[in-house]
Amino acid sequence: LLSDQQQITWRRLSVFSGGFTLAAAERVAAASPLTPADIAPLLGDLVDQSMVVFDPTFDRYRLIEALREVARERLQQAGEERAIIAAHRAWMLDLARDVDARWFSSEQAAAVDELAAESGNLRAALEACEADGAFADGLRLANAGCWYWLTRASLDEGIRWYRRLLGHSDNLALEAHANGRAGYLATIRLDFKQAHEFLDAALDLAARADDAVDRWYATAVRWLLLLYEEPSRAVEAQQRLREALADSTGNWMSRQWAVIGYGLASLAVGDLEECRRACLEGIEIGRDTGEVWGRELGLRFLGEAEWRAGRHEAAEAALLECVRLDRQLRDVWHMGWATEALGWVAADTGRLERAARLLGIAAGVWTRTGLSMGYPYRAWHDRTLAALRSRLSPRRLEAELAAGRALSWDDAVAFALSEAEPSPAPAWTPQPLSDRELEVVALVADGLTNRAIAERLFLSPRTVAKHVEHVMDKLDVGSRAEIASWHARRGS
Repeated sequence: LLSDQQQITWRRLSVFSGGFTLAAAERVAAASPLTPADIAPLLGDLVDQSMVVFDPTFDRYRLIEALREVARERLQQAGEERAIIAAHRAWMLDLARDVDARWFSSEQAAAVDELAAESGNLRAALEACEADGAFADGLRLANAGCWYWLTRASLDEGIRWYRRLLGHSDNLALEAHANGRAGYLATIRLDFKQAHEFLDAALDLAARADDAVDRWYATAVRWLLLLYEEPSRAVEAQQRLREALADSTGNWMSRQWAVIGYGLASLAVGDLEECRRACLEGIEIGRDTGEVWGRELGLRFLGEAEWRAGRHEAAEAALLECVRLDRQLRDVWHMGWATEALGWVAADTGRLERAARLLGIAAGVWTRTGLSMGYPYRAWHDRTLAALRSRLSPRRLEAELAAGRALSWDDAVAFALSEAEPSPAPAWTPQPLSDRELEVVALVADGLTNRAIAERLFLSPRTVAKHVEHVMDKLDVGSRAEIASWHARRGS
């Protein structure tokens, strides 16, 4: 049986979702009659009685889910739910402010790690804010959650939360700031309708709040949106972003994003040297501040520009450095883009299986994050995929793509950086060939054309072409020479 103090602690811990640290429990559960000093020994008692689970690897506690539901009912019955939810929200708001303050600094990765560990608590706090009508607090949480959604989760999740929370508070500056961040998420999600709605609201609210920084930021994102939505106006987008850079209003983070966005616009119009210059400037801002995310962005566009210029070695170097930073931040979003571009480089330099597996890694990221490729990336992707289809058999291509999609985060990073030998694609056993197909194989090995084989076997050239296609599929080969090689190994 639990003591009174143990029961109080246990039911109060039910507000946590996804686990908690000792420090969090001391903040949230230590209301009268408990003090922060009481929490550690009480948690130890609850662990000993199997009411709470402790994970020493991550130094975190959690309630077993079935027991958590019972504890939450007890919290309601005790009349403490509102007060403990408020304490949980206050703790999450402090974490959110801390993460937001540390984002554009050398502590960026550590800050996102902390927020990612509390992703379940972030969602619980957002739900509570919405339910209680605490929309301003909800937007403050979302503005910090933006960094988690952008790097490790789903853009769609972030956009949904902004949709649910925006437009309900009377804090014009906060609403302007939140609409600007939501507009950026929707822009890179290629959700043009919502991006326009968010950015229009951000500009209007920033003007009403006399907030020059958020007005500047929303304007710069709007020109990035123009680039994605109307590729024919890429030159205009480049010019507008150049003009934004001439305005000294933005803070360092906004200016870094704008100069790298200008680099992307320059890349889209084929001004590769201007793209290179802008990206290097943005990367340098990142190095000076110690942040990681903007450097990833600059290195990615720099690598793509070098690839477009045919400088494959320089392109690969920039993209591999991007992947190293992806690992540091555990940035799924950038990892997808970097492996996609590395696939283009590998295809152009004859490393076909590697290229296909890298595209498979990227495809897995698109599925997880809800991203899709817009201008000019879709055309570059399709070009590379067409080249691979022309040089790899359909089975080999699909096997490598599937192997890439199936890789874990750590294995995908290691593969991209060539830190480990790639595991073979899933084992494949050749399908048996029919007697007619074996006849066709023997004649292909003799060097006969389809027309000559047709005459020999009294078939139409079209039927022979179908037989050759089926043989290639069954043997997982991509050329007549490989059919002949298989025939020779078979000993016929």
